[in-house]
Amino acid sequence: MRPLAPAEALAALLHGLGVDARRIPADVAAGSALLRSALAPTRTLLVLDDAASASQVRPLLPAGAGCAVLLTSRRPLATLGVSTHVRLDPLSPQESARLLERASGRSWTASDAEPVARLVALCGHLPLALRICAARLRSRRALSVRRLVERLAHQEERLDHLELEDLSVRRSLTAAHEALLASGDPCDADAAGALLLIGALDLPEYGAPPLAVAMDRTERSAERALDRLAEVALLQETGWGRHVPHDLVRDFARERAARPDAPAGHADAVDRALRWYERRLARCAATLRPHPGRAPGQPGPDTAFADEAAALAWGDTEAANLLFLAGSGAHGPLGTTRTLDLIHALFPYLHDRGRVRDLARLTRHAVTLARSSGDAASEARALGHLASAHYSAGHVRQALHLVDEAVALSERLRDDTARMRHLGNRAALLRELGRDTDARAALARCLALRTGPLTTAEEAILAGHQGYVAELTDPRSALTFHRRSRGLARAAGSAVIEQVALCNTGRAHLVLGEPARALRSFDEALAVMASGAAHWNAERETRLGRAQALRALGRLAPAREACGTLLDETAVRGDSYGRGLAEYEYGHVLRALGDERAAMTRWHSALTTLESTDASVLADLRALTAATAKPTSTCGGIGALPGSGPAGS
Repeated sequence: MRPLAPAEALAALLHGLGVDARRIPADVAAGSALLRSALAPTRTLLVLDDAASASQVRPLLPAGAGCAVLLTSRRPLATLGVSTHVRLDPLSPQESARLLERASGRSWTASDAEPVARLVALCGHLPLALRICAARLRSRRALSVRRLVERLAHQEERLDHLELEDLSVRRSLTAAHEALLASGDPCDADAAGALLLIGALDLPEYGAPPLAVAMDRTERSAERALDRLAEVALLQETGWGRHVPHDLVRDFARERAARPDAPAGHADAVDRALRWYERRLARCAATLRPHPGRAPGQPGPDTAFADEAAALAWGDTEAANLLFLAGSGAHGPLGTTRTLDLIHALFPYLHDRGRVRDLARLTRHAVTLARSSGDAASEARALGHLASAHYSAGHVRQALHLVDEAVALSERLRDDTARMRHLGNRAALLRELGRDTDARAALARCLALRTGPLTTAEEAILAGHQGYVAELTDPRSALTFHRRSRGLARAAGSAVIEQVALCNTGRAHLVLGEPARALRSFDEALAVMASGAAHWNAERETRLGRAQALRALGRLAPAREACGTLLDETAVRGDSYGRGLAEYEYGHVLRALGDERAAMTRWHSALTTLESTDASVLADLRALTAATAKPTSTCGGIGALPGSGPAGS
């Protein structure tokens, strides 16, 4: 149904006020003046429901002091200058449950709590959908909430069940969509088309760049289309430039996009958007893990980001969509091969941001996909990435087992480059477990595969492996390797490898009993991280080592602050292993400050968190919490594991 034109709305209002039809002028300005004159001496509340635009409403506004207007609209109508503007968001879960209970005439029991919560969620907490469900429950006493939930749970049929007599979610959304199509405004037409593409793409959230590629329009056009959809309440703006469809709008958009009469070209549009994500993610990965032969700071032809900080920021913006696409599987929009490539390209971002749970989930998914498709090379690569996720979570033995599988696969594939990388990571893992002889043997095998020239970055990684393994028996010589690794990292333009090298340098100084020098190295590492290129494993170990160095220097207040900062960072990333290590060190700082009770609380918490890991501090924690041993200063390290440096890329 088309919205009333201003002249039509004026005529209807004036006629309702008893004005003779012959006195109602055709001119909008004259009709508006007549309406204001008629209402001026009265006390009138004028209700204008579902206004289409400010231009439709403005001539209808009275001027009398005793008059007021209650106006509803899908659009914000911000230019009307209203005194009170109330945005009607979806109801809260509690409000939704109360509305459903009252409108259905039923009383919920404790056993109804779960199905009621599920039902209101399936309704998207929208009053119209809730009223329809309440009417169904009221009219059919045999219909239980659980049965209604089962019906609405089928996505393809959900909107069918949200129609009853004159109430319909589908019709309400159709009216909003068709109003855009019928307005004659090109921006509205783009918005209507964008809604169908949103249904075809079916991503968690939307921004202008990928939608512009799908629409084959400029980013500005896509931006205006998204803004218009948000203005008419078909999208929710979750942040600057980011939009999410309501669940029922998402169902409607999917349904519309799949109709036989939908505009042609949706498949091509979806493919353009997916390939945009693949290209941009590949460029993000290339920025975080530079390709061989590129001069420091020199962007390559496949690099679209100014630096690592910009690449990470883009990853933060698009993470929800990238994770969705990477987790879609063999039957998803990308298929097996492209999904495996996407997960591989996503690894540097997830690793450097410390998103350990996402990393573990996706790399397990990649291993399964690679095995099911018989892709041994992708399986070996995914095993190395999964080992990195386990290492980051403190499960060193599990990581070692996975790396051994990757080594065996690389040998079978005769891929010496991959085997050298996996053996270097194996050496670092064995060193982490204190197995010095085995670590040296793995490192020797790794170095024996070095038959040709390596890139500067690869040389930096190998030097880091050599230094890390040497720390167990000769920490002074380890410093030489770590300094060389840092120099090579700077020459390669890799802030990530430089962070690892500086962190390992600080750790070696701690082992040597040189906390002042250790603190300088840790502070240098944090300065590199401040540029925006942050490698979470290195940052976690750097902050932990810095707290240990400050404690060793007797600077207890800064040490306490450093522990608090690390705890905050681990909470943001959901890193329970890092939290346990931070609590362990915090306990030592609190004991040094004389607060034995608080220290013991921290140590008990750390033991609970780390009990299932391979943390090197576990023996000390057990002794501390049993109150049978004095504290010791245990200095762990960080090796260039799969993903701790570019070796994992």
